[in-house]
Amino acid sequence: MTIMHRAWRLLRDKGWAVFWRRVWALSAVSTNKMRSLSAAITAPERDDIADAQRIVVTAPGSWLPELDTPESPKLAVQLHLYFTELADELLQAVNQIPYPYDCFISVDTAAKQVEMEALFTRCTAREVRIEVLPNQGRDIGPLLTQLAPVIDNYRYFAHAHTKRSQHMYLGDEWRRHLTAHTFGSPGYLQAVFAAFETDPQLGLAIPSLFERMIPAMGWDTTETDVARLLQRLNMNVALPRMPLFAAGDFFWGRTSALRPLFDLGLAPKDFGRERGQLRRTLAHVIERSWVYIAAGGGYHTVLFSNNLSHSQID
Repeated sequence: MTIMHRAWRLLRDKGWAVFWRRVWALSAVSTNKMRSLSAAITAPERDDIADAQRIVVTAPGSWLPELDTPESPKLAVQLHLYFTELADELLQAVNQIPYPYDCFISVDTAAKQVEMEALFTRCTAREVRIEVLPNQGRDIGPLLTQLAPVIDNYRYFAHAHTKRSQHMYLGDEWRRHLTAHTFGSPGYLQAVFAAFETDPQLGLAIPSLFERMIPAMGWDTTETDVARLLQRLNMNVALPRMPLFAAGDFFWGRTSALRPLFDLGLAPKDFGRERGQLRRTLAHVIERSWVYIAAGGGYHTVLFSNNLSHSQID
């Protein structure tokens, strides 16, 4: 596809505002960086959603004694609870985790911290740690800030948040879908961790894609910034035409696969002020980067679907 054809498609599909932002972004990159970035951005015409590996869980997984370590949990969960009225939903979800785990919670005010300390007395985690962190970087900034100092204590970690998506009418339905396919039930999570434990190159487990969101799942003007981030991590990863990512930022990850981003030392100030942005923030860039950070270290991603019957869950 020629440059002129690409430019025309961008203008036709995204409009003048996005077109000129893209031109400006590209012009701001030095000549040397542009050569390497263009190799990533104009990678093979690959559709990573269509080609994604999928596992549909139809039966509970086997018990894994190696993860049953009450004194030293191998699992961590990080929850960003901005909309605390939705917190009980995530509390019930994490209480499905069948193995010992520690729960890290971020909120943005002291009042919310007190509220969550009372609610999470019902959490099954070995330890619950609730911290007040700046509301910068949406849920991603607090995830990196809170887990970076302790991430090496755990083999796997999960991330979820009180996702409301107030700009769209499907927000609640989308969040419930993400929750069900990230946590679901003890038997479902046993199957997820059985996959992790039997496949040492499985780096990221993301919930099955919410069907009505798939048409909107593109780069959304972030591909240049994703390529830059991968460069900062010294990763040479060819980016596809259609990216696969954990839309909504609910997932389970293997620490060794995703540690490079934590090692980057991003701080709240790096994310800028929260102004209700809908695209092209650093948080949006990272949301689309997890899969390719894992790939840069030789790990792969699997989409997991929770298809257990109620009798199997009970």
